[in-house]
Amino acid sequence: MRGGILAVGVILVILGIVILYVPLASMGSGSVSVGSGMTFQTSGTYFSQSLAVSWTSPSPMTITIMSCSSVDPVTHDCSNPSVITTMIGTSGTYTFTAGSGQYYQITALGIGTASITTKGTIPTLGYILIVIGAIVALLGVILRSPKAAAAGAANPKAPVPPT
Repeated sequence: MRGGILAVGVILVILGIVILYVPLASMGSGSVSVGSGMTFQTSGTYFSQSLAVSWTSPSPMTITIMSCSSVDPVTHDCSNPSVITTMIGTSGTYTFTAGSGQYYQITALGIGTASITTKGTIPTLGYILIVIGAIVALLGVILRSPKAAAAGAANPKAPVPPT
């Protein structure tokens, strides 16, 4: 039983680490053509997160990922843009660490339209699973097995007579 509890705890810790560092959760997708941009905001958690931006297009394009200090709610224009990366070709993926509550914009230059997919990590869930997994694993280590408890109760140590 202790081994099972320990195994569950270790599995929860590993799952928490994967969720913390591997972008699995879809944050959105869309199309970007010349003159338009795709704007998105990371979740407002207290933790930074990894983001993966993937894109494909039928013809070579230049895709630029920028961070923004804010975004106009009507025009979706990026204020104070800072270029994170620029990629050229017909497809690519770029993974980076994003701040919490930060705005980002993806723009395209070239002929045609690029399909964009963004994925992110879920840091809050990752940290929660790591903590719960560590507690469960610790319980698996310190709890006595029922067999050992029954054996200890059935065979109490006899006091040693003084000599």
